[in-house]
Amino acid sequence: MCLFANVVRQTNRRLKISRTPQGPS
Repeated sequence: MCLFANVVRQTNRRLKISRTPQGPS
């Protein structure tokens, strides 16, 4: 789960730039 959170954090940074309406798939 720790690994998943790490990936989500990195993706969140990219999502913030794009700010897409995509919730937690």
